[in-house]
Amino acid sequence: MNVRHARANDLSAIVGIYNAAIPGRMATADVSPVSVESRYAWFSGHVPERYPLWVTERDERVVGWLSFRPFYGRPAYAATAELAIYIDPEYQGQGLGRFLLDLAVANGPMLQLKTLLAFVFAHNLASLGLFEQAKFQEWGYLPRIAQLDGVERDLMILGHRLESPSSFLPSSQSGLV
Repeated sequence: MNVRHARANDLSAIVGIYNAAIPGRMATADVSPVSVESRYAWFSGHVPERYPLWVTERDERVVGWLSFRPFYGRPAYAATAELAIYIDPEYQGQGLGRFLLDLAVANGPMLQLKTLLAFVFAHNLASLGLFEQAKFQEWGYLPRIAQLDGVERDLMILGHRLESPSSFLPSSQSGLV
C-alpha cells in the first residue's frame, strides 16, 4: 500500500472521493458537491511537517485520503488536530481507513500533536467502529445538531490522547513516502 503526502495534482481525486460521500448523508454535513476550486485554500493549509494531507494509492490511483487540520484555530489548541478520512466507495471495507488512522496515531507525536479528534455522525456506525478500534473514545455528544434531508442528526466527538513518539516513523516501510 502506498501512502504519501498529497500533491496539487491529487486535488481533483481528493474532491471526487469527498463528493462521493455526500449523497450517503453519513460522513459529511455538506449536502451538495464541492468544487476543486473551493478546496484550494483548504489544500494549501496542509503542510507535511505539521498538518499533513495523506493520500493512499492503488494501481497509481488515489483511492483514499486522511487530513489533519488545526482544532479551533487558537494557540492553546496547537497540540490538537482534527482528523478526516475518506475512502473511495470501491475500496471501502478493505482496511485502508484503518491503515491511514493507525498511521496518523503513530505519527501524531512527530507532528507535535498530543491529541487527535474526530467528529462523526452518530448514525455512521462504520466510522464509529473504525475509530473505536483505534482506541478513540467518546468525548462529546451533540444531539440533533445537523439537519440532513429534513432529519436531525447527532454528532459525536471522539478523542485520542497520543503516546510519546514510537518507532513507527514515516518511511517506505510504514507506507508513507
